[in-house]
Amino acid sequence: MLSNFTVCYSQHSSFYNSSTAIICGQLRHSKGDTLSFYYYRDVNEFELDKIPVNAVTDKHGNFKIILPSKHVMHGRVQFYLRANDWKELSPGQALIENGDSIYMDINLRSDSSADIIYAGRGSGKFTCLQQIFELQQRLNLVRERQKKDSVFFENNNFDNFCSSKQYEAELDLLKKFRGRLTPAVYNIMYADIIGRHHYIVLNELYSMELKPFPEVKARSIKMLHQSFLHLPASIKKIIVYSNIFIKFLNDWCYKKTLVDKGEYISILDVYSNIVSFAPRDDLAETLFKLMAFGNRFYKAVAPEIVDSLWRVTLARTTSDIAKKYITKEANRKYVGNKVLYFSFPNTVGKLLTLDDFLGKVVLVDIWFTGCGGCLGYSYRLEKSVYPLFENNNEVVFLSLCGDKDKVTWLRSVEQELYTRRKNVNVYTNGLGFNHPFTKYYDFDGGPFSLLIDKKGCIFSGTPPTADMKALNDLIQQALNTK
Repeated sequence: MLSNFTVCYSQHSSFYNSSTAIICGQLRHSKGDTLSFYYYRDVNEFELDKIPVNAVTDKHGNFKIILPSKHVMHGRVQFYLRANDWKELSPGQALIENGDSIYMDINLRSDSSADIIYAGRGSGKFTCLQQIFELQQRLNLVRERQKKDSVFFENNNFDNFCSSKQYEAELDLLKKFRGRLTPAVYNIMYADIIGRHHYIVLNELYSMELKPFPEVKARSIKMLHQSFLHLPASIKKIIVYSNIFIKFLNDWCYKKTLVDKGEYISILDVYSNIVSFAPRDDLAETLFKLMAFGNRFYKAVAPEIVDSLWRVTLARTTSDIAKKYITKEANRKYVGNKVLYFSFPNTVGKLLTLDDFLGKVVLVDIWFTGCGGCLGYSYRLEKSVYPLFENNNEVVFLSLCGDKDKVTWLRSVEQELYTRRKNVNVYTNGLGFNHPFTKYYDFDGGPFSLLIDKKGCIFSGTPPTADMKALNDLIQQALNTK
C-alpha cells in the first residue's frame, strides 16, 4: 500500500513565520506502509522542482515528516491513499503554510477507502477542503442530470449552467471556515472554487456536440470572461497562487482563440490573446510559462514562431527554475539543433539510425495502438499529405510506434489504421515511451510529430497534426531549404 502527498511551495508575506511545516499522524491498520511525499518549492512552477521524501510508518502506524523552507512558504499538499488497487482518496489539493502542524488520523477500511480526521495548527483548511469535496460530489450529480435535459440548449438552462449559482454553495461553505483560515488562504480557496467551476464549464463546452448551437460556445466564453472581470479585487490579486484558476485561464485563452479564429489556430494566436487578456506581469508570466510547457499541442504556422515564443516566454519569466526548464526544453526543439541520435528496429529487425536519413526530409510520426487521435492523424496524412510527397525520394515518412508489445505493433502495421506499410515503420524495441528518444523530446503518447531537415537537424519541433495544408507547406519549406 502506498500513500502519496504532494506539497507545492511559493511565497506570500501573510503566512506564519516558522520556517517549517509538519505533517504527522497515524495510519491505522497499517503494516509498515510507505508514505511518499513530493513537494515543490513554488506552486506556479508546474511540477518543475519536485523533490521526493519517503516516510515509513512504525509498527503503530505513526508517521511524521518535516518540510523545511528557506523563505516564507505558501504551498499545496495533495495526498493519495492507495491500496493494492491504487484507489485515490484525496479530497484535492490543500494549501499548507509555514508554521503548520497538521495531524492526520487516517482510518483505513477493508474496502481500501479511509476516514480522515484533521487536527492541529492549520488543519482548518484541510477540513474545509474535505467538506467542499463532498459537496462537489453532490453538485456533480445535479450537473449530470441537467445535461440530460432534452431542452438543455434551447432555453436559459445552459446560461444558468455557465453563470450558475452552483458554486455559491461551495463559497457559502468556505465562508463558514473564514475564522479558521488566514486571509491569503481564504482568497486562494475562493479563487480555486470559481476556477474549478469555470474549467468544468469549458470542458463541457468542448466535450459536447454543439454544432447545432454554435452561438452557445461564443456566448458562454463571453460570460466566463465577464465573471472573471467582476471578481473581487482581493481575489484577482491572489489568482497567480490558484493553480486551478490559472489552469482555467490558460484553457480559456486557448478556447477563446478557437472561437475567434476557427478550428486551426497557432500558438501565436493564443499568445496574442494572453497579452490582451493579462497585461499584469505576474499573471501574464504564469500563463506564458504554462503555454510554453504545453506548446506541443498547438499548430506552428512557421517553425520560427515557436522559437520566438520560447524566447519571449524566457524573457518574461523571473523564476530561475522556469528559466532552466524553458532553456533546456527550447534547446531540444529550437530550429537548427541536431536531432538526438536514434537507432530503431524496423519490421524485419534491421536497425535504422539518424545517419540513414541524411539528405532527406523526415516527418517522424509518433503513435501507439489504441490512440484515437493517432487514428485521426493517420487518416489526415493519408488523405492530404502522402499523395503530395510519396513519389518524392527526398521525403521520408518515419512512423515510430510506442507499443511495448512487438506483436501488437506488427499487427497494427498490417491493419494500416495508424500507419501505412509503405512508411518506414519502426518501434521503440519494447521500451514504449520510456525509450531515450521519446523521453528526450517529451513524447509520452500520441499523436506527436517531429520534422527533420536534410542535415539531420530540427526543422520543426511542433509540426501541425491537424492542419494538413500547414503541414504540407512546412514539408515543402524543408525541401526548399539548402
